[in-house]
Amino acid sequence: MAISREERKLQRQRRRYVRERRRLNKEYFRGRVRLNRHVFRHGAPPAGSVIYDPYQDMSMANGIFENGKQKNGLTVIKPVFGGYEEIGTGAYNTDIPDFYLIGLAGRPYEPVFPTNQAKKYMIECFRRALPLFPVEIQSYSILNNSAYCVIASFDQTRVSAQRFLSLVIRSYVDYYNKKFDHTGSPFMGRPTIKKLGSCNDIADKIMLVQRQPMVRGIHGTYPFCSLGEGENGITSRTAFQNRFGAEGQKEMKEAGSEEYGRLHAIDLSTRLFGYRAGLNRVIEEVLIDFGCFTKRAIPHDLMPKIIAEIVERTRAPYKKVIKKLGAGWNLQYELLIATIAEMIIGDRHTFDYAWRILRIELLQKRTVAIDVAILMFERLGYSIDQIFQMMGFAYAAVIGGKVEYYNDDFLVRVIKDYAAATKTPVISVINAFGIRNSLEDPDRVKQVAAYFM
Repeated sequence: MAISREERKLQRQRRRYVRERRRLNKEYFRGRVRLNRHVFRHGAPPAGSVIYDPYQDMSMANGIFENGKQKNGLTVIKPVFGGYEEIGTGAYNTDIPDFYLIGLAGRPYEPVFPTNQAKKYMIECFRRALPLFPVEIQSYSILNNSAYCVIASFDQTRVSAQRFLSLVIRSYVDYYNKKFDHTGSPFMGRPTIKKLGSCNDIADKIMLVQRQPMVRGIHGTYPFCSLGEGENGITSRTAFQNRFGAEGQKEMKEAGSEEYGRLHAIDLSTRLFGYRAGLNRVIEEVLIDFGCFTKRAIPHDLMPKIIAEIVERTRAPYKKVIKKLGAGWNLQYELLIATIAEMIIGDRHTFDYAWRILRIELLQKRTVAIDVAILMFERLGYSIDQIFQMMGFAYAAVIGGKVEYYNDDFLVRVIKDYAAATKTPVISVINAFGIRNSLEDPDRVKQVAAYFM
């Protein structure tokens, strides 16, 4: 079948990409200690320091924290009425909290919280994340396809709020994929975070968030919001009371009145998710968020993150985004691989879902998947079965006491390409990919190696 000029151009780009990867192998991979999560090139970090790896699975936080404390015993505290309360080792750097309104939206026509058990688990995710960060939940509501909350953060920047949300979202995404369907993140894009200013605005939003079930026509004691939670709830108004005192109590009482509630019964989904800015406006905002004030000032390693963020916010095609950013066409294939890997690692999307929302019009989908798997292995150092799971590909299942393997032809291509790019023996690549013999399959390594005989 004849291929177009654009297809031939992308094939040439992939060949250049493979040659460049082989060149880097000589300069970079040989003799280098792999940066595998907690392994550092220049020795271990100083005792008591907090390790932040943007690609580390946040659910693995118990490797650094134990019950909200650092392993070296250091503890951070925040003031409360009558004493102090221990909190996690987040960026606690102020006694004056900032307040944020947060919205999480699900994909259209796909409920992100389809059952009551899912809503309970989301609340449990909030509960487990609270001890690790200097934040308080002022109010919340968990609905079928969205979630809202107002949090107070004892941090002068948004870092603690964003990392708190990242841990909550990733924990729930893992549950959703195991319980319902492995389709990546059920949320639509990144969470919406708006900083609140005046006492009146904060009190209004606290009450508005917990009224969201009633705005949607859910009456009675709805148990999945701060208004209907029991004694062991997750909300606390300590930060609000400490900051605003008597004025805050007055504003909260006024905002909580029935008359005020009837006049201000607003659906937050129209406020937070109804407005969608144009592509040029979103590009400007994303560049500022990443500290790049012009398109020419984008570092090469940040470009995939920026592209992924723009696509998440706008759903614009990949080709249009890189054209707007002024990325060279000779880098199109390399950026595509890195962007898909970023969406799988950072946003918990599957490969197929990332491919769909990027709107890629190529015939070499399988070749792209192979390069993405190799890049994820080089970046994370995970075993190949974990990488398959993150990408949404089947790897193996135990059926009737026997192990059934899937996509072995794809696995062989990944091993072959990685061995060729790094000039590594096949058996070493098999071991590096974490392919081991087991009780269920004592000849797995020999079986994979036989494909290359």
